[in-house]
Amino acid sequence: MLCFFAAMLVAGVACWVAIPHVVPSLKGWMGRRHLSALEKHARERDWPKALEAMRDARRWAPSDPAVLHACIRFITSAGGDPRTVISLIRELQQQGGATSEDIALLGRMHAQLNESAKARSTFAQIPEKDRQGVEALKLQADLLDAEGKRSEATEVERKALLTDFENPDNLIQLATLDLRSNDPGRRAAIRSRLWQAAQEKNDQALSSIELLATTNDLTAPQAADLLRLVEENPAARQETDLRRLIVLSAQMRISPQLREDIFLAEIQRWKDRQPGEMTPLVKWLAAEREYERVLRILPPQTAARYTDLLPHYVSALRGEGKWQDLQQLLLSGKIDPAFPVQKTRLWQAEAQFHLDQDNTRASQTLALVFEDAGRGKNIQETLEAASLAEQMNLWEPAQRYYHAVAVNHP
Repeated sequence: MLCFFAAMLVAGVACWVAIPHVVPSLKGWMGRRHLSALEKHARERDWPKALEAMRDARRWAPSDPAVLHACIRFITSAGGDPRTVISLIRELQQQGGATSEDIALLGRMHAQLNESAKARSTFAQIPEKDRQGVEALKLQADLLDAEGKRSEATEVERKALLTDFENPDNLIQLATLDLRSNDPGRRAAIRSRLWQAAQEKNDQALSSIELLATTNDLTAPQAADLLRLVEENPAARQETDLRRLIVLSAQMRISPQLREDIFLAEIQRWKDRQPGEMTPLVKWLAAEREYERVLRILPPQTAARYTDLLPHYVSALRGEGKWQDLQQLLLSGKIDPAFPVQKTRLWQAEAQFHLDQDNTRASQTLALVFEDAGRGKNIQETLEAASLAEQMNLWEPAQRYYHAVAVNHP
């Protein structure tokens, strides 16, 4: 019996000692279980589901290196806030798990925020032997661009992309560069490569189709081919819808006489969709300045309930000069509370500017936006307020808002 109790005591002590090591390991495993879903949804550009998977992974293992790296890849691919990426990379640095590629990406995020000094000092931290890596070369290109050396920056960026040319994302980035090139041979070569990629039955083919649709020398038969390729692509409908509309815009650019017929046919094609699925169509119509059509197919109460639809509906109201209708919508109390208040305030200030005899109310609304933006700490909101103040010829507040941004973001 004594032996039994002694054995139990030893086992208990062993478990007590092991628990601090087992629990983090278990949490890390639980967090990493969500990474395959995160990567799958990110690959499919299903951002809401990818975001949910990222949150699940972070909830279980917020400091796990594999989780942090997956989150960084997702946020950068989705074009997320550079500050979030900076924060995640700094977590890796604190653990000693940041690679040279991570450090280079950190520098690129600073460059995106126009923090050139921080970008340069970050580049200096990259070992000499690693400065020919993809991210390090891209950072060098960013630094050259910041110095006004655009042609040199382009060549360095091309070098970075060509180091991993088989990567579909790099093909698209390279094509974006080469299609703007003054070299006809370079433009022709990348167009040929894009047409090859467009024939594939995958998500990357849609990106190639999108780029080809924007080329100036696209012909009507080629546009018809692109539309056929979109319709044959088995990707998620939300992705094919987006590219289809881009190709239709190309067709209208090439054959303007078809514009009315294309709009009527496409709106008919969407007539049975649910409101939550209508964002691509409404966004497309607004971008094509078909404001009256937007207002005809989208009731104001529906626009107010769906945060993805609302900005495009408001663009239509602004495009048609319906300022009274805009003010009525903003004061209706029916807008989804999840929609950013600062954005609705900016719209409110614009409506007040057009409806009032003087700028008193519009100035007060802009001042409220400025205060809630932390007096320049939130760079995006402050810049939007400054730009709108300029449009209203409110020079003093505009200057004050721009100055606040410069002070808070040296």
